[in-house]
Amino acid sequence: MTASRWGSSAAGHAVVLLAVALPALVAGSSLDAPVAAGEWERLEFAALGPQTFSNLFLESSAPPIDAPGTPSDQVAAWVGPARNAQLLGVLACSMLGYLTGMLANGRAAAIAGCVLFACLPPVAMHGHVLRPDTAIAMLQLLAVLLLQLLAMGRMPAAAGIRRATSFALGATAALCVGAAVSSSGGSGAMLLATGGLFLLAALLTGQRLLRTFHRRSIAVLPARAATSRMWPWAFVAMASLFVAATLLGNGRAQDAAFAMKSDLLPESWLLAAPLCALALLGAVRFVLRAGRRIGSRGRPGPDTVLFAYSAAMLLTNAMGRDTDALVAALPLSWLLADGIAYLVLLVAVRRSR
Repeated sequence: MTASRWGSSAAGHAVVLLAVALPALVAGSSLDAPVAAGEWERLEFAALGPQTFSNLFLESSAPPIDAPGTPSDQVAAWVGPARNAQLLGVLACSMLGYLTGMLANGRAAAIAGCVLFACLPPVAMHGHVLRPDTAIAMLQLLAVLLLQLLAMGRMPAAAGIRRATSFALGATAALCVGAAVSSSGGSGAMLLATGGLFLLAALLTGQRLLRTFHRRSIAVLPARAATSRMWPWAFVAMASLFVAATLLGNGRAQDAAFAMKSDLLPESWLLAAPLCALALLGAVRFVLRAGRRIGSRGRPGPDTVLFAYSAAMLLTNAMGRDTDALVAALPLSWLLADGIAYLVLLVAVRRSR
């Protein structure tokens, strides 16, 4: 490798590392901020409540709490160390967001998504605050990454190993989805995404079978190929529902009075209006690109998985009020990145004329 190529490669890796670490750096700038409302109550509930993944995440960096009612002058001493886990969670979300965005839309879009993720209010203003939604977002993004690997279809040639690999990816994704649903108190946004992917796979497979039937006959329908396309998504949807139902029966939800409440967009309409316009433009580009790729592949791909997840998170956030918008921040950042790229492309085409 020549010196120039090595230098460009090192610069590219440095840009990626900086973009991925930027959300954690932004959140860490407010690490010494006063204890927010409900922050101590969430930590206390995590220590004394059911052992869900989000509760284990919250108490992972805090000293052990033996009983409620810690004096107010000691609250900051308990919450401060626990915020270290929050920063690590934000960093993990950024890393997983970069990987999922890169598999779906390329490296440039993934870098832009991480940078925009750091600029949105859930991270820029409240990224340091302890909340269970950080662990929920980590589980959701890990499930999305596994589903993207499942959708890529780059499996070993041997049929047995291929089926075992698909089963392992699907089972692990289902565990992540079920744990995320149970940690969020029953919010089924991820179940909506997995169910939507299953329905899409069924529709695409049915369309292909119908086309084959019209061209030939029912005797030559590719039943085995249709089954291989369908069963991973059916398994993920059913297993996610089973795991979520099982884990939900073993815990109780956190008191809504102590739930984290944050806005997805800035309060000022001068900032929110352009962001909404960019997000709408990015959504149009996202839908058109995902539809074109689905039409050429005939099966869900990594971009389809990301689209289903983004749509489920943003719709759930739009319908719910007084909720933490952290889980919808990365999907919005991907739409904003697409909107900016589309706007730059339109300006370049206009200037070329």
